[in-house]
Amino acid sequence: SPIPGQRGLLNVSHIAMVARNNDLGWRGGTGITQVIVHRNSRIVPTAMIEDAISLALGREGLEVPVDISLRNLGIELHVGSDIVPSVAIRDLDLNRHTGYFAATLVAPANDPNAKAVRVVGQAHRLAEIPVLARKVAVGSVIRAKDIDWISVRAKRVHRNIALTEEEIVGMSPRRPLRVGAPIRASDVSKPVTVAKGAVVTMQVAAGRMHLSAGGRALEAGAVGDVIRIANIKSRRVVLATIISPNHVAVAAA
Repeated sequence: SPIPGQRGLLNVSHIAMVARNNDLGWRGGTGITQVIVHRNSRIVPTAMIEDAISLALGREGLEVPVDISLRNLGIELHVGSDIVPSVAIRDLDLNRHTGYFAATLVAPANDPNAKAVRVVGQAHRLAEIPVLARKVAVGSVIRAKDIDWISVRAKRVHRNIALTEEEIVGMSPRRPLRVGAPIRASDVSKPVTVAKGAVVTMQVAAGRMHLSAGGRALEAGAVGDVIRIANIKSRRVVLATIISPNHVAVAAA
């Protein structure tokens, strides 16, 4: 019979001989000299092939996990329909610097008569980066429960992409962000503690003397930001550091 997943052309005389030798009592149709035989099969999943290659690359000293891209597009490995799919990697050649490799795939793994297929491809190093697991409104605070992690090719992670949870948690989106997409440092900022136009309490400490006065914020800011505040009574504008919601500290003159 043909190999799994393939068709083969057989002469009726040969089939008849096999039938006689096995007491099957088979008779061919009148005028038929050849028949096409198709052998059923199971396809080895692509994910199984990629996992096997990744493991083999790891044994060769390549840092894993990696994303595997094969140049043999549409490759299919077949095993018999009564066999559990498996694959073995042989004759692996690897360029550790570029990640390019060539390997021989054999399926099923432990069959010495199995068909071997030579493939070439490249292994891409992966990086884990934090992303939003759900929508967070602009101006809202991103919490730890809002964070998920994804694997992306390391070469696609630009310098301004957030790599740690600390770069995101406690921050606020400056613009609508897509769920599951990399987050740039410029996409988030510290949450606004004092809104523009808000009435705040200005605190001034001069030695043991502590004074306070009412002011109005001329610009928005977060804790630690220095913003302009206008004294409500005198209209005088001073620079003040935001220390808490609606409270700012003015340096003594």
